[in-house]
Amino acid sequence: MDVAVARIEQIPGSHSVGRKAGPGNAGSNTAADHITATRLALAQMPEAMRRQALIRADSGGGTHEFLAWLAKRGRRLQYSVGFTMTDDVQDAIGKIPARAWTPAYHDDGKVRDGAWVAELTGLLDLAYWPKGMRVIVRKERPHPGAQLPDRRQPPRHRAIGTPTAACPRPTLVSAASCSERSTLSSALHG
Repeated sequence: MDVAVARIEQIPGSHSVGRKAGPGNAGSNTAADHITATRLALAQMPEAMRRQALIRADSGGGTHEFLAWLAKRGRRLQYSVGFTMTDDVQDAIGKIPARAWTPAYHDDGKVRDGAWVAELTGLLDLAYWPKGMRVIVRKERPHPGAQLPDRRQPPRHRAIGTPTAACPRPTLVSAASCSERSTLSSALHG
């Protein structure tokens, strides 16, 4: 049985909300699953906190349909979702000048050793994505035990899409860390 789960994370704790079980043959990680889990979770939040929520999802949530739903006029939800590493994204990463990479930081404000971030927004065609969405990429050295196909251990890259403009420069591990907010993580488990 596939289950869509949304989590509301508040410092210092979190709890699961918005569980929705589907039939055993249901696809997981669809835009519809993300929307349903997010709706259920938001409905369980105090109304005053809903506009302060930050919806987070892995790249399964980085779909046109889910982001269009999040960015719908009047909804004003903040989000931080995984952005698929397409050839265009990888090409754009290769065009980022060395001076544009800035240190990444942990949520506690300490520098994350071996990790950097840069803005990709101006290097990508985002015409079909929500207006105002930014794409930020994190580059980091793999941990010593990482199983990568290339023995040279190249840096790993992860990109996120976010409308969050609270950080003047993308210096944090994710834009989600720019402010203290309730965090709603939409996660899907099979």
